[in-house]
Amino acid sequence: MILSLRMLAGSMMGAVVLICFALWFVLGTADDAFAAPETWALAVVVAEGLAALVVVTVVGYNTPAIAPGAERTSYAGAFQASMMLRLAVGESTALIALALGFVVAEGGYLLVLVGAAISLVTMGLHGYPWEYPIERYRARLERDGGTSYLREDLGLAPKSGAAIREL
Repeated sequence: MILSLRMLAGSMMGAVVLICFALWFVLGTADDAFAAPETWALAVVVAEGLAALVVVTVVGYNTPAIAPGAERTSYAGAFQASMMLRLAVGESTALIALALGFVVAEGGYLLVLVGAAISLVTMGLHGYPWEYPIERYRARLERDGGTSYLREDLGLAPKSGAAIREL
């Protein structure tokens, strides 16, 4: 399961890179492609990137807690849905930058690259299923004392302290 989730996240992150490559032929061939973009446009992209990071951090891991003693249920599907939400919100910065790249008079391609970089950082930190987002989501599931078995359902080794919780 974890490999398919990583391939899914990697393909979404790779799409941002491919969009930048394709836009090189549209925006990057101009003489002013790497000129400093207009300040307002750069401020919009950075502000949207920060807003996306805050939304992903605050909302992206919301899930109902598991009650102690609840029967075992797989939460891998819920984790995947949450991961897709975090990836989509993270990708929004690149899409806003793409639109603004066509609006500004000069520096449009550099603006797209800045937005893509911010998106890739957000997507890599919160969207790609590595240790941090998996453990954060698991902690949110188990905050009331229930056991999620999320790591096992994803095909990962259980945490070393898991056996002690069940005694």
